[in-house]
Amino acid sequence: MEKSIGITEALVSLIGLYGWNTVDDEVFYADDQLVRPTAEELAAEMAILQSDYSAIKYQRDRKVEYDKLNQDEMRFDDLMNDTTTWTDAILAIKAMYPK
Repeated sequence: MEKSIGITEALVSLIGLYGWNTVDDEVFYADDQLVRPTAEELAAEMAILQSDYSAIKYQRDRKVEYDKLNQDEMRFDDLMNDTTTWTDAILAIKAMYPK
């Protein structure tokens, strides 16, 4: 299941880390001078962040597979044995999770 972007991520993106807090998705501002985004602005930012996060799912999926490989040893063995095991494994992962 893909991560769902919430109000906290939208607030960080729009106004930074400080001067606000959330409880059950209700926003409390500690600083009266802080520019407060509207509900529409927060919803729009959440949609943008969700779209950006979803667009790079292939990168997260590839990383899981890359981490399973012992890539240094594979490259060394390929050099010693004149094989392409490492390249083949990387290309298979890229084919499994295309951009």
